Amino acid sequence: MTQVVVYLSRTVHLARPYQYEQVTKRSEQMYKLIAMCNNLCPQRNMEESVTSHIQDKYPDQLARLGKGEESMFEEFFGYAGPKSIYPGIPNYSDPNQREISQTLGQQWQTFLTEIRQQQKLPLIRSYLKLYTTISTSKLSTFAEMPEDQLRCCCMCLKHKTIGQSKTASAAAGSPLTGQLVSNSNVDFFLEKGVVHIADTRVAPTFANYFIKHINKLDAQILELRAA
Repeated sequence: MTQVVVYLSRTVHLARPYQYEQVTKRSEQMYKLIAMCNNLCPQRNMEESVTSHIQDKYPDQLARLGKGEESMFEEFFGYAGPKSIYPGIPNYSDPNQREISQTLGQQWQTFLTEIRQQQKLPLIRSYLKLYTTISTSKLSTFAEMPEDQLRCCCMCLKHKTIGQSKTASAAAGSPLTGQLVSNSNVDFFLEKGVVHIADTRVAPTFANYFIKHINKLDAQILELRAA
């Protein structure tokens, strides 16, 4: 989705007048979906331009998402979430029937269940970033939960952050082929009551930073010349 957003941001000036409003709306919807997804499962390979746009445009909303406020998730999901349709044929003779609205509510309830399952994961992830090794007993004390529950949360965190990634050798294969890798910015494994955290930090790149400020400077120069 990030690649689609980057493409739209680069080609929005080529859109025809009657397409501009729809392209802008779809872009904002995707930005909000990315914000929710990245909050639930932070990625280490996100486009820097996408991250900067989200942080600049939704700073307060991101803070509320980080606190796990369900109302903020509901607001973003209501605006950006896919509008599912009722799979059956509505009863048009009954004006009080609400299958379509119920379907949208069911999609939100499913997403809300997923959010509640991950309420403790950001806290555990934040502690894992501070250590290279830590015992499960110590981590359970920090997270204020029993050790057995902590192990379940760690397995949930591990499961939620693993996905298929396309490799060069599998590029010509089917869309579902690929290698299972961790997409999170924190990778770890459990061994004999100890959590081992791998260093997955990516070296920062400064190209986009300089390009962004060069473009701002060019725009300011053009404004001064026009004045």
